[in-house]
Amino acid sequence: MNPTHSAKAEWQNFWFVPVSAGLGYATAVMYVYSMGPFIEPITQEFGWSRAQVSSGITIAAFLSAIFCIPIGILVDRIGPRRVGLFGVTAMCGAVALLSTATGDQANWTILWVILAFATLWVQATVWTSAVNSRFVASRGLALAITLSGASLAATIFPFIATVLIAKFGWRGAYLGLSMGWLALILPFMFFCFKGAQDEVLANANDDRKETVLTGLTLQEGLRSGALYKLVMAGGFFAFTAIGTVVHFVPILTDSGAEPLKAASVASLIGIFSLVGRLGTGFLLDRFPGHLVGAIAFII
Repeated sequence: MNPTHSAKAEWQNFWFVPVSAGLGYATAVMYVYSMGPFIEPITQEFGWSRAQVSSGITIAAFLSAIFCIPIGILVDRIGPRRVGLFGVTAMCGAVALLSTATGDQANWTILWVILAFATLWVQATVWTSAVNSRFVASRGLALAITLSGASLAATIFPFIATVLIAKFGWRGAYLGLSMGWLALILPFMFFCFKGAQDEVLANANDDRKETVLTGLTLQEGLRSGALYKLVMAGGFFAFTAIGTVVHFVPILTDSGAEPLKAASVASLIGIFSLVGRLGTGFLLDRFPGHLVGAIAFII
């Protein structure tokens, strides 16, 4: 893409890329934002503590942090489209497998290790790499829409999970949630999720050494202080926000709220998160990114 293209031209030509990428990113965090409603029925059936039930999220996060770099390299080699389509399918399948839990802690750990492997293929870099290849003038807003997939997940998954659990039990809810979501988004992503890298790789006559994206090499990136600042920022956010979100529904039900009402309140987190992400993306196209990020974290 010619970097001199206007923001209007970028959206006219590639509006579907950040939208499909956002759906992919929503899939990546499905297990996080839907976990709250599942905690209570699983603890009742297996006699576990909440820490035992939610331990799976720690496993998934830990393994993802260790092995995310090889997937980033793979995205550069084969393009984000192949990785993303496989990842969405694998992720929904891994979430569905949670319905087979036997009540044995080792079995629960294995299921979450499988899910952790699936999360590698749907990490944020898969989706943002395609968006970055299509958007320059309006990159901030395009990335905000992509990452708003997490806001969408926080809005709809607690409510849907609660409804499904009430009707089909927690096992049926895991199956219905994952398979229903896959059937809904996979066709759209198949036709719409494609970065500039994928077009180059798909054309057998193109020079495979052609550079689609500009920027730092891997060695330069590893020597950059900005990389480690971003790692710290992401780590602090995950440590504070995800732990609260996962247990938000149980906290409300402990306070006397009905499950459906608790899920509805939890969905408000996603709605206001959506406003915040889009607003931040708008600001990133107009002000220095480090200032916008600092103010957002202070808030």
